Amino acid sequence: MSHASRTGTGTGTRTAPRICPLCEATCGLTLTIEGTTVTGARGDRDDIFSRGFICPKGAS
Repeated sequence: MSHASRTGTGTGTRTAPRICPLCEATCGLTLTIEGTTVTGARGDRDDIFSRGFICPKGAS
């Protein structure tokens, strides 16, 4: 996987791979985190199943 830093404890901006829990498709996500707040979410292109796709439910 080619993600930016996954370490840090509350400072700076980082990305983290996660799985969307809203339905049985379990799309892969890449979250952008600033400090302790999630500021963005997009499909994870490196996810073997969803390959960057997220459904309308997950996108909203």
